[in-house]
Amino acid sequence: MFKNSNVIITGGTFIETRGAKVNETESQAGMSWAPLLDINNIADNLAGLHALSQEIAHGALHDSSERYPPPRCHPKTRLKVLQILREWIQRPGPKTRVLWLNGAVGVGKSAIMQELASQLYGDDISADFFFGKGHEQRGEAQYLFCTLAYQLAQKVGGQLGELVNAAMKKDPILPTRSMEVQFKELIVKPVLLAAQRGQCITPATVLIDGLDECNGRRNQETILGLLGNAFQETPDFPLQFVIASRPETHIRERFISLPLHSITRNMVLDDSESSHTNEDIKLYLTDGFADILKRKLDLFTSADLPWPSEEVIESLLERASGQFVFAATVLKFVDSNFTHPKTQLEILHECRDGQGLSDLDQLYMQILSTHPNPAMLVRVLGVVVTAFGSPTLSTIDDYLRLQNGTSKVTLEGLASLLRGTGINHDHPSVLHASFIEFLSDKSRSGRFFIDQPRFHKGFLKAWMVVIIKKILFGLASLFCLFWFGFENTFYTYGSYRGQEETWNWLNRSWIAHASLAAPLQTFLLVVGLLLFLCAFFLWIFGRLLWNAIHLMI
Repeated sequence: MFKNSNVIITGGTFIETRGAKVNETESQAGMSWAPLLDINNIADNLAGLHALSQEIAHGALHDSSERYPPPRCHPKTRLKVLQILREWIQRPGPKTRVLWLNGAVGVGKSAIMQELASQLYGDDISADFFFGKGHEQRGEAQYLFCTLAYQLAQKVGGQLGELVNAAMKKDPILPTRSMEVQFKELIVKPVLLAAQRGQCITPATVLIDGLDECNGRRNQETILGLLGNAFQETPDFPLQFVIASRPETHIRERFISLPLHSITRNMVLDDSESSHTNEDIKLYLTDGFADILKRKLDLFTSADLPWPSEEVIESLLERASGQFVFAATVLKFVDSNFTHPKTQLEILHECRDGQGLSDLDQLYMQILSTHPNPAMLVRVLGVVVTAFGSPTLSTIDDYLRLQNGTSKVTLEGLASLLRGTGINHDHPSVLHASFIEFLSDKSRSGRFFIDQPRFHKGFLKAWMVVIIKKILFGLASLFCLFWFGFENTFYTYGSYRGQEETWNWLNRSWIAHASLAAPLQTFLLVVGLLLFLCAFFLWIFGRLLWNAIHLMI
């Protein structure tokens, strides 16, 4: 049966198959064999979708591990807002095709969008994308339409899935083309053609969260422009969008101008009358303090109860000014490890001397001011805030030439502001964009100000130093090979072998840091690239030479 094969099989019963036909042989149990699936053919048919799956921002999905744990609405809060959104999604009006959920920093937009996606994804919501400022993929506009198209192909399926698959098979490099081309070829054309062929797509809802965190104002405007043009050119375009962002001027101008203005419903979260924000924040604070008290009751005496007082909660509610991020940060700070909740709350309640600062700024300042070493905090926090590629705590130690574990100890007191610093976590990142904005404004953060261009220059400088080291080690290795002829080669980069994790991190992100450092860094960027190429080819040449000598010996 097997020709030109080195495979030997003994025993058992075999059925010969050719193509899709099977010689049907019944077993003693009376069972018949069905035609075998052609796995290779199935793989070929889905080659387009498979290629597309390699070009999406996996971390931008609502259930991605990268965003875990995602922001969620506290139980029994945001009920009115969620009800309005669900009704709009499930019973869209004849005119509005876009809902713009907007509000100031920290009012809970992402939590609401996350809750919505968790409840309705797969039924009423077919695709979502959660932007994240500073992230390698989640912050890049280039990944948006590929990620949405892949989800639509998977969730809606049918003709739409086949058409998206066909588009990718026809042009496999579509993900590298402009956003206009991606939107047209991967979403607009397949959706319209599938609808023309009779597939019921309406209403397919798409969620886009944090549009203001997408890289570049121009990209944000381009996304809104493409959506507006699609509805203008095809009024019955069978998709609808829920977009959440801050009401930045350039975004607001797009929504209040044609063609989006006539098809957009504007929903403002700051409006306490429609969103019941204050009541929700009060419930969130009350339940949060109750949970802390329940878990740490042994730290309180009967004289401390009830804790906290209604007066303290009302004071915090007033200071929150509709910002859920304020309440969330308060609870995290009060619940910090190795501290007494009562003492932590007293720090926040009594210290209110931030003249001219907002309450959120004062809260950030108070938390940072409790740190015993502000200078070290700024050094480590600066790397966390400005670095691309999510360096580990050990990488930060190595980069800053600190004793191993120093970064972890430095950031331990900031669990209310950072994620990824606790047990079994090693990739610190900022919880909320408002904290980055606070640190980047010297008039607000004062001694905790982080000069981002200076840190970007530092990253670029470190990368170039390593490149030069590699070149020198390569030259030394060649010298040893030619003059001494022994195997003690320097291609392990000497003592730097233990720092390869840091090198890999710098090597992945040096271009991004160079572009943000300063105009002067343009020259350094070119020089650095040339040095990198020299080091690379030198390494290749040395390896080839070493192998040749080894063979001759």
